[in-house]
Amino acid sequence: MKGSTKRALSLLLTGALIIGAFVVYASLIRPEYAAIQEKRAILKEKTDMYNRQSAAITQLEQLEQSRQRQQQQQAQLASALPSRENVAEVVGQLQAIAQATGVTIQGVGLEYLPIRQNADEAGIIKGIGGLRLNLKLFSPYESFKKFLESLETNIRIMDLTNAHTEHAGRPEQNLFIHTLTVDTYYQAQ
Repeated sequence: MKGSTKRALSLLLTGALIIGAFVVYASLIRPEYAAIQEKRAILKEKTDMYNRQSAAITQLEQLEQSRQRQQQQQAQLASALPSRENVAEVVGQLQAIAQATGVTIQGVGLEYLPIRQNADEAGIIKGIGGLRLNLKLFSPYESFKKFLESLETNIRIMDLTNAHTEHAGRPEQNLFIHTLTVDTYYQAQ
C-alpha cells in the first residue's frame, strides 16, 4: 500500500471513529446524562424538603421545651403564690417546719389582709391577697433560728413582720417563748 492510501485510510478511520464517538455520545451518554440531571434535581428537591421538615421539627421541639418550661414556671409560681388562701396548707407547712426544727407551735392566729390590685399589664396575676399568721412558739434559741431559716427558704412566700422573744422557765434553761407575725400571700381571683 502506498503511503497516500495509508494516510487516506487512517484519516477515514479517524473520521469514522470520531463520528462513532458522536453517535455513542448522542445515543448513550447524553440520555443518561439527562437522566442523571433529573435525578439530581429530584435529590435536591427531596434534600430541601428534608431540611425544611427537619427545621420544622426542631422548631416544634423548641416550642415544646418552651411550653414545658413555662408549665414548670407556672407550677413554681402556683407553689410560691397559690391561687387560693389554702389555710390548711399554710398551717401544714408551718407544722412541718416546726417538727423538722424542734419547735413547738403553741398557738396560731389568722387574719385576712386586704387584697391589693396588681398593675400587671399581662394580666397573669389579678390581685394579691394576704394572710397574717400570729404564731406563738416554744423552743430553744438554736431551734428558733433554724425555724426562721426554714421559713425564709420555704417555697411559699412568707414575710416575718414582727418577732418577740421572752425567756421561759428557769434562768439557766435555754427555753424561750417566741411570738411571731408572719404574712403569706395568694393570688386573688
